[in-house]
Amino acid sequence: MKPYLKIKEVTEPGGLENFSEREKDIFYSLKNPKRRGEWYWARISAKELLSDIYKINQKEIEILNDQNRVPYAKINQKKINISISHRAGLCGCAVSQSSSPVGMDIEKKEEKNISFFEEYLNEEEISMCAKNPNIFSDIWALKEASLKMLGLGLSISAKDVCVNREEILFKGQALEKAKQLNIVKTNFELQTKNDWRIALVWS
Repeated sequence: MKPYLKIKEVTEPGGLENFSEREKDIFYSLKNPKRRGEWYWARISAKELLSDIYKINQKEIEILNDQNRVPYAKINQKKINISISHRAGLCGCAVSQSSSPVGMDIEKKEEKNISFFEEYLNEEEISMCAKNPNIFSDIWALKEASLKMLGLGLSISAKDVCVNREEILFKGQALEKAKQLNIVKTNFELQTKNDWRIALVWS
């Protein structure tokens, strides 16, 4: 089932009345104003979305990170799979409708130089970008979202996630983790909001 998704623009942080003491400690530990704003609004989007889904008060929802820094939601001791992203003034959260993992990523539409392509993209992806430089943001957002779904982030090579026009395939360490998570088929969707591309990946 397609995950729920909520997107918000990043502005100055507001009140913390719906945050737990642990969440407040994390918020106050962030000294960079930009980082603090992104952290705040990404978690507000998660709390608002989960509050709507489960019909509960936002105070009952806690957004934490596991030992691998993968975010998750905690509601009455129940762990819920979510994914959070923020980029250049936009943030959001995806919530799985099942026990399966989910990944989402936000990227600003932009072009990159060839050295970046060679480090992070495989040959087919580089060829796609050579024909259409604007497609880079789509490919990169789908790679990041896929790695988030796997709970790996950029701890492994981004080349282990292969994006083409019709599907996302895994190899190497990404494939090993997908097998551990019993991920057989990967679904994805791309959305546009002004100058951003939003990728959603789920199994």
